[in-house]
Amino acid sequence: MRIEVYGKFLRLHGGTLRLNDDQAKRRLHNLKKRDDDRYDIVNPVEFKIGEVFEYEGNGLPKGYMGKPDPTPEKKSTQGSKGAAASSTGDSAGKVKGKPKGKAKAKA
Repeated sequence: MRIEVYGKFLRLHGGTLRLNDDQAKRRLHNLKKRDDDRYDIVNPVEFKIGEVFEYEGNGLPKGYMGKPDPTPEKKSTQGSKGAAASSTGDSAGKVKGKPKGKAKAKA
């Protein structure tokens, strides 16, 4: 199964990998060579985001079982409060005029 890493990293603990020469060279101390480009995992190996390889085994995380969207949605770093605060000149995003202490209950 062809795998493309889309999270921060992917750690595999067992199975067989089909790697290119560069990928194999960096992980050779954790692998056992089978044939030209196939390797058995002896110790856990990690792959960083964007790496592509072939994998045969049962240790794949659930998120990789289907065909997930490799480009997650980007969330806005500035919400509606931040936009309103910047228009009033208050860069901290605080609402002016509200007391900072606890409100007293009315009798």
